[in-house]
Amino acid sequence: MRSRTIYTAYVPHGINEKEFRPIKEGDKDFDEFSKFREQFLSKNNVDFVLFWNNRNIRRKQPGDVILSFRHFCDKLPKDKSSKVALFMHTQIADENGTDLKAVKDVICPNYKIVFSDEKISTKQLNFFYNLSDVTINIASNEGFGLSGAESIMTGTPIINNVTGGLQDHCRFEDDNGDWINFDSKITSNHTGKYKKYGVWCKPVFPTNRSLQGSIPTPYIFDDRCRFEDVADAIMYWYSMEKSQREEYGMKGREWAISEECGMSSKEMCNRFKKHINFMLDNWEKEDKFSIHKSDSFNFNYKNNIGITYYE
Repeated sequence: MRSRTIYTAYVPHGINEKEFRPIKEGDKDFDEFSKFREQFLSKNNVDFVLFWNNRNIRRKQPGDVILSFRHFCDKLPKDKSSKVALFMHTQIADENGTDLKAVKDVICPNYKIVFSDEKISTKQLNFFYNLSDVTINIASNEGFGLSGAESIMTGTPIINNVTGGLQDHCRFEDDNGDWINFDSKITSNHTGKYKKYGVWCKPVFPTNRSLQGSIPTPYIFDDRCRFEDVADAIMYWYSMEKSQREEYGMKGREWAISEECGMSSKEMCNRFKKHINFMLDNWEKEDKFSIHKSDSFNFNYKNNIGITYYE
C-alpha cells in the first residue's frame, strides 16, 4: 500500500465579535448594561470582580479557583478585601464536580462569592464579561477554553493556566518574536520554555504534570498550577490601574479579531473554506481494497491463562 500525505490545519473556535464586544457609551444597550452594572456593584458593595464561567466539573478546578481567591483576599486589608468578589457562572452543585456552596462556606467564609446558575442569553453573558475586571480559567486540561476567547473578545483581560488550548489565548512568542508554532519538538509551552506573552493575559505555569485519559480521549496532559501562583496572578490585575487593565484588554480584542489569531467567527469560516478547498484541490484517490475473513490471517499471538501477548 502506498504512503499517503497527511495534511493538518488549525481552525480555532470562532467568537462572534459583534455579540461579544466591549460596551461603550452610545451603544444601543449601553443604558441597560450601565443599570445592570450599577445594581450588581452596589448590591454586592464591590469595586473589583473576578469572573469564572465554566461547568462545575473536576478538570475545571472550581475548588482551586475559590481557594486561590481566598488566598488573594487574605493578602488584602479588610477594607479592601470586603470590596472584591468572585463571580461564578456555573451549576452550584454537580455530581461531576462538587458542591460549591459547601466549598465557599468552609474554604472562603469571609469573602464574597456571587453565583449565577441559570441559563442566560448571549447578550446577558456579554454583560457579565463587561462587568468583570478579569476572567479566570485554570482548568487542568482544556481543549480550547471558550471563556478565555470570549473574554478577550470583549476586551476583558484573562488569567489562564498554561495547558492545552488555554495557552493559545496568551500568544506566547518564540525567540523570533513570532507566535509559537507548535510541532513535534514543542507540543506545549506548559514547561515554561517561552515566557513572553500578550499584555491582555497573565498566565500561570503548572507545577505538576501527569498523563490522564478516558475512552474518548485516551491520553492528555493534566497540568496543575499552585493556588498561591493563581492568587499572585489575581493580585497582578487587582494592583493595576483600571485604565491600564482596560487598555490591555482592548489589545486582546484587537488581536482576537486579527487574521493571525483566527478566533473571530469570520476568520473561522475563512479558514474552513481555505482548508476544505485545499483538500478538494489536492485530493488523493484511495487505493482499492479487498475484504478477507479475519480467521484467514495469523495474528501471531500467544494466549496463556487469559493473558494475550502480541508479537
